[in-house]
Amino acid sequence: RGAGIDELLPEQELSPAEGSSGAGIYSRYPLRPLADVPEGISRMLRARVAVPGAGGVEVVDVHPFPPTERNASNWRRGLEALPRAEGEGPIQILAGDFNASFDHAEFRDVVGGGYVDAAAARGRGLEPTWPADRSLPPPVAIDHVLVEERAHVADAEVLEAPDSDHRPVRRCHCRPPTRTTSPISSGSRSGRSSRGRTGTSPAAPATSGRCVRTRPPSSAGGSGPGSWST
Repeated sequence: RGAGIDELLPEQELSPAEGSSGAGIYSRYPLRPLADVPEGISRMLRARVAVPGAGGVEVVDVHPFPPTERNASNWRRGLEALPRAEGEGPIQILAGDFNASFDHAEFRDVVGGGYVDAAAARGRGLEPTWPADRSLPPPVAIDHVLVEERAHVADAEVLEAPDSDHRPVRRCHCRPPTRTTSPISSGSRSGRSSRGRTGTSPAAPATSGRCVRTRPPSSAGGSGPGSWST
């Protein structure tokens, strides 16, 4: 907070806690808290963001249990509790530490519920996000920004974060659907489940740091009414 996030993103829905148990959604635009998504290892906050020109955008700060032998059932319930995209109403965004990669059928089920992985859509889905501070276990991509398919992912970037064991996915510039804009700007649609669903594999299989931010896009990623960033 000493870096000035309160001034940059003054709208906040926070759940402070020690270690990795805290959660937060930061926004430049007005936030309206919604009921939490259950079954997380920390609070999985949910809020509606009033993005000018885009109608409603609903954001979930995702953090289910890790899929260890002891917590595997809790992990599955956490992923199953995440909202599916309905294709109408507010645009849905799921962002955070999913403790899951495209190697997990349960994560592919979430993506197959009407989402696209922002990093995968921009060809960066295989960039590992955890662990960022050591070489073992082998790094994998478990932090994701999932955006409803009917929105347009213009840009996404995996960054470094000093003093964190996760790399955040940031600068995910999105635009609401239009009649002339395809849902995905490049790459193939990512992650349909192998369990009864059809589709192509991701072009590459993502903020985290246990908070989600929404702000206007920079000049690097497209702008205009209704655009936003996570």
